[in-house]
Parts: sequence; C-alpha cells; structure tokens
Amino acid sequence: MISLIWREIETPSNQIGPLHRAYERAVIGIGHAMLGACAAVAFGGYGPPFALAVGGLYWLMKERGDLKRGGGLWDGVEDALMVTLGTYYGPAWWPPMIVATGAYLMAMGARRV
Repeated sequence: MISLIWREIETPSNQIGPLHRAYERAVIGIGHAMLGACAAVAFGGYGPPFALAVGGLYWLMKERGDLKRGGGLWDGVEDALMVTLGTYYGPAWWPPMIVATGAYLMAMGARRV
C-alpha cells in the first residue's frame, strides 16, 4: 500500500495515478479543514462548543442539501468532521494533525483499491 501511495504522490497533477480517488479524498478533506480554520480565525472562536457549532452549521448549510442531490451520508459526515477539526486551528499540533488526518483518509481510500 505504501508503494501505491508513493506512486500516486509522484504522479504529475494533470495525470491520473493509481490512487487518484483516494488522493482526491485526502485533499478535499484537508480543504474542508482549512474552511474550518478560516471560520475560527474570522470569528475568533475556539474550543469544543465553537467547533461543534461550526461543524453543525456546515452540515445544515451544505451537506444536508447534498443528500437531497444524491450525495452520500458518510461523505457528508466526513466533510463536516474535517470542518470541525479545522476550527481547532492555532496550536502547534494542528498542522501535523491535519496532515495525519489527510494521510489517514488516503490510506482508507487506498485499502479499497
């Protein structure tokens, strides 16, 4: 699995590698975390109540509508959780946590190949 992940990382951006969908899933997850980080910075919030409120609001505004348009439940839950994790932006442990979460998402996608 590690060699497959490495081959995907080495694949140029305009080409489809062996784990394209898994890599895409990881990048989209990290993007959702950045959205949560932007909310934390813009609104000056922090802590679990703020994080859950932002994640819940994101779910209501975006993912709930995606379900009506044929989106998957677990995809929406994953996106909302990544937004929630993103709101913890600030401490030194945040960047490695987000990168590790992206790596986890990619590894879980790679298992399906």
